[in-house]
Amino acid sequence: MDNTIDRLTYSYSNARKSWETWCFLVNLDLKTTNDKILKYVENNELLQHFRFLSFKDFHIELYKILKDSRNNQDNIFRLLRDIPNTDERKNNTDKRLAELTEHLEFINKLLDTRDKYYAHLDKDYEKHIKEGRTVNDIYYLFQCVEQAIIALTSLEYLTSHLDKIPSRDEFTLNTYDCEKIQ
Repeated sequence: MDNTIDRLTYSYSNARKSWETWCFLVNLDLKTTNDKILKYVENNELLQHFRFLSFKDFHIELYKILKDSRNNQDNIFRLLRDIPNTDERKNNTDKRLAELTEHLEFINKLLDTRDKYYAHLDKDYEKHIKEGRTVNDIYYLFQCVEQAIIALTSLEYLTSHLDKIPSRDEFTLNTYDCEKIQ
């Protein structure tokens, strides 16, 4: 497989791992919710920091994929655009490019959050961490990115990478320690 596709998929896998970690630490969309774990995280400075780092890494890894610039040779926009007209994947990659482009306002909010808060801490950083992002937008973005990777490679290729990502429902914390929090 092309090195740029491997890098893209590697970054996407890391973004998804960080997302799963963050979801676990905020008790989001777990098959079995556990408020004790959420309280435990809230009362544990190190776990709070892990939660922060997982969300920071989520933004950084997505930035690698979604920043459409000449300096970013393995971004998904460039990879989709660079498929030649004679390639049988062209119609599908154009469709995936259009889907991502439709979501550009949301993508730019994520990129701005990485730039203005996680990478540089601008004076007005609070504006960027509170700016409209919803979980549904993130899930839709995941879907768009995954469909684009499939269009560039194959379902089997993407699945081989996604299968290695642990689910937030597979994570555990010692619930004995959580019992002490109540």
